[in-house]
Amino acid sequence: MGYRTPWETQSRFDVFNLDRSFAERLVRAGLGDRLMFGTDAVYWPEAIQRSVESIETAPFLTEQQKRDIFYNNAARFLRLDQ
Repeated sequence: MGYRTPWETQSRFDVFNLDRSFAERLVRAGLGDRLMFGTDAVYWPEAIQRSVESIETAPFLTEQQKRDIFYNNAARFLRLDQ
C-alpha cells in the first residue's frame, strides 16, 4: 500500500476541528483577537476549503470573530492600516 494523504485516512483533518475545544477556550479566554487563519496546504489544496468551513461553522464564533480570524487580526498584526 502506497502513501495515503490525511484526507484518505481522516474525513476532517485540520487543527481547528481536531481540537475545536482548544480554539473555543482561547476565544472564551479573550484571545480571539490573536487568532489568524493561515494554511500551508500545498500538498492538499482541498484542506483550505475544509479549514475555512470549519471556522465558518464554528458555533462559538460570532460573525465579527470570524471576520477577525480571516482578516482583521492579521491586518492589525501586519499594520496594513498604516
